[in-house]
Amino acid sequence: MRWRRHLGRLGARGELARHAAARLNAGEATYRNRNLQRPATALLDEALEEAADLAGWLALLDRTHPLEGGALTLARKATRHAQHAHTALTTLKQRLKEREQ
Repeated sequence: MRWRRHLGRLGARGELARHAAARLNAGEATYRNRNLQRPATALLDEALEEAADLAGWLALLDRTHPLEGGALTLARKATRHAQHAHTALTTLKQRLKEREQ
């Protein structure tokens, strides 16, 4: 699995790493490696959208199938992680922009 080293370097393990690698492989097949040539800030924009999508999907889930108890606790935890990811990605994007200047 060619993405294993890169995912491992970032701390992705287990099912997340397998799922991420499968999605990266599918993306390569679909986009024919064009993503590998995109600027870093464009890739970060995509990641920021994904973090926002995670929170949005959880809100949609709660609206259509109201979450309670442990399920709500887990959805809130996932949303907090999405918030942390969004904040970290925003900071990373800013640092990359500063380095480009």
